[in-house]
Amino acid sequence: MPSARKRSNPLALPKFATSFKPQRKKAWIDRVELSLKGGRIHNAPPSTLMSHFRRVATDGSPFRRPSLNKDQDRIQIDLAKGWLFGGRINIRASSEGQWHDVDLVLKLNLTRFVQHQGFGEWARRGARSGWAVLRPMEGNALAAQRENLAASDNLISSDKIQDAIGANWADMLLEHVRIVLRCLDWYANEGVYSTNLRTAFVNLNLWRTWTVRQLEVYWEAKGDDAVSYAHTVSKNTKAIADTLDYREYKGAEGVMRTEKNSPSVNVRVAKDIRLAVYAKADDRIRFEVRYDARVRQAIGVLTGQADHGHIANISDFVVCAIDDAHERFSRVLPELTRTSVSGHKASVALARVLSSISRACGGDLFLTHKIIMLLLNNGGISITTGDQLSPAVERLAAEKMLVRARTRRRESSRRYQLADPMRSTIRRIADAIE
Repeated sequence: MPSARKRSNPLALPKFATSFKPQRKKAWIDRVELSLKGGRIHNAPPSTLMSHFRRVATDGSPFRRPSLNKDQDRIQIDLAKGWLFGGRINIRASSEGQWHDVDLVLKLNLTRFVQHQGFGEWARRGARSGWAVLRPMEGNALAAQRENLAASDNLISSDKIQDAIGANWADMLLEHVRIVLRCLDWYANEGVYSTNLRTAFVNLNLWRTWTVRQLEVYWEAKGDDAVSYAHTVSKNTKAIADTLDYREYKGAEGVMRTEKNSPSVNVRVAKDIRLAVYAKADDRIRFEVRYDARVRQAIGVLTGQADHGHIANISDFVVCAIDDAHERFSRVLPELTRTSVSGHKASVALARVLSSISRACGGDLFLTHKIIMLLLNNGGISITTGDQLSPAVERLAAEKMLVRARTRRRESSRRYQLADPMRSTIRRIADAIE
């Protein structure tokens, strides 16, 4: 007699997800946006600069044709497509008179670069091969396939996985930046030297300061069913939103979407910082910590640490960012991967919401009771200018417990409705009263 087949639990997480633990040494770098300032060009009329960069913006050059903004007295040169980097150069008049200041925004995707060019010897290959190291290899363009989760662009599913795990991604990023800068410098000065001093027209290798404007740190793991895992994480995100600190973890911003047809959960975990979890392939899951802005402030780099005055410190800075991402991810991951979240810290969430309402009302019991009853009965509050409830409602809105609802243009009242995590907590109060 055949044995009965076990029923699968549709809410159960794949085995790899519950046992996965991020490690600092196995963190990889994806997208990076750098801002470099302090480059200089000898003072010259805008017409001379425009003429020069038009000449070097050939089909094989990383530069597109320059554009002149007369109102801002600035020349902008976008970097051309077809290279394994992007960005733009801005040239503006300096207050010192003898120089033009040069700023560079550099957009890199280190994972994409490594997928095309491997893990080493980039510097030796550089200009010797006509900067082919910075161009996609013919036949190796990794186009996204819309039909399924093919994972053809996934390092962890390729034969490069051991190299990826063992590589120092912070050092690789620094080397990638240096190669790109040398490439831009070479093309910007192609055939341009003064007759006596042989001085380069512009120096795109030396910069006074650099700033990491955006950064993505990620981990990957292998399992049985990454798609189901992504959907389960999405459900957990909504279920635990009211139990975590709403000032750092906003359940309303946990969105189920697709990234190249991969189910994805995108959650804000702090100001300018998001956590993304998505199925990179049927059996691969990716966890990303995305720093959208002000990366130095977000990771808490101290003054003098990984100083932004020397480009060699980019590697140390990225190491600090990986440590910060590891800490944030490790803190949130257990909550996202819980197989059962019913009743999780419900009392803590209830106490937090009621305390916030009491503080907003200044300890006034009558006002506190009135606001709670309005929220229970109506799911929101309408106020007018000078209303007794205005200060308390505005404070709750500032704390993201209420959100402003749309009103008609001539309507004098302002309407606020419940926001996550407050909605589920108020529902508990209503159930208890009934």
